[in-house]
Amino acid sequence: MLYSLLRFSTPNYFRSLSYLFKNNPVFRMNSGDIIPSGTCLPFQKKIFISSQGDIKPCEKIPIRFSLGFADDNGMHIDSNHIAAFYNSIYKRIWNNCQDCKMRSNCNVCTFYLDGVLDANKRLNCQYYKDESDYSKIISQLIEMIEKNYSLYLNCINTIIE
Repeated sequence: MLYSLLRFSTPNYFRSLSYLFKNNPVFRMNSGDIIPSGTCLPFQKKIFISSQGDIKPCEKIPIRFSLGFADDNGMHIDSNHIAAFYNSIYKRIWNNCQDCKMRSNCNVCTFYLDGVLDANKRLNCQYYKDESDYSKIISQLIEMIEKNYSLYLNCINTIIE
């Protein structure tokens, strides 16, 4: 229940306890280690092929973001086009993500941000969190854990098993 509440209240959530510490300087990753946003890299986690043969990174992404197509002659994928497209998206959102305190916990898919197809538009994320926002989230999580400690322990034991 606690996990569900966190997961569905925001696209920025902690996948495990260790994620609470990623913004701590002791645990900080180099900025180059973090891919901006929660957008999945093509073919990294899964692939979706529609009944019409359109290839997409996942079933949730609109058809206009097709990575290629499949037909009787095989798979048709232009990796250079895919890399250029993803790089153009990342380049336009990088400054926003770089300063966001939830960047290592982000679950926001850039394909749903306004203006993703407009190469001249800087992308802004409505879920951006500054230091103050981040502190509030951590405080709320700690308060929730304190009020529901037995539920918290149950979640931890379930996750660990």
